Amino acid sequence: MVDLILDTNIWISHIAKDKPAGIFEIFKKQVNDGEVILLINDIIIDEWNRNKSKTIKNISNEIKETSKNALRIKTFLSEEGKEKINELLGEINSKENERIKLAENRINEIELMMANAIKTEVTDKMKVQVSNWALEKRAPFKQKSNSVGDALILLSTVIHRTKDGSNHYRPGFFVSFNHTDYAQENDSDEIHEDLQDLLDDANLLYKRHIGEVLNLTPELNVEIEMYIDNYVESYLEEQAEMRAEIRRGK
Repeated sequence: MVDLILDTNIWISHIAKDKPAGIFEIFKKQVNDGEVILLINDIIIDEWNRNKSKTIKNISNEIKETSKNALRIKTFLSEEGKEKINELLGEINSKENERIKLAENRINEIELMMANAIKTEVTDKMKVQVSNWALEKRAPFKQKSNSVGDALILLSTVIHRTKDGSNHYRPGFFVSFNHTDYAQENDSDEIHEDLQDLLDDANLLYKRHIGEVLNLTPELNVEIEMYIDNYVESYLEEQAEMRAEIRRGK
């Protein structure tokens, strides 16, 4: 049994999108069986709500893109190959709405898991503390100044796990793609030295790879590694652009 807090990017990119395929059901089962105790806070919930409609739209577009890719391939095939693609397209199109509905149901199940998770408190005192981190240019404010939410996610979890004056009795994991905020500059899998003592005090470990926390097959872990390698940089660029849009709108 472990405590697990997932950064919003993990909720969206792995769990909501079910990438690699099958991870959602495994995750849900381990939560339902009590192997994983979910922690959450208002920062993650607010970020999820801000991204929810876009996430659903992206999932729907990815499903529809399957048909478009098949059509592109079709132009390069022989007549026999085109007939096979037509059969495949018919099957894909017949299940498109079903797959979109399944994705929408998955979003609803995620929100139920969030509602049932243990909520860690975010206080004004914590906000003052992370403001001081920003002034000191310590992680997670090394590479950008607008990391207050990222800092509060972590600090809220740490304080929750140490509020009784000692380490929590079970191990805890914080999982995030966002190595530019949390990890060492030269090692994206290791927590930044500014945050090391904080996590040690709370018996909390930082991970980028959710497969290191969940009980997954070796094959699925390989798929996760490939997915992270191919996806994370584009995700971070997208987040930077989103923050820039928010600033321009102020």
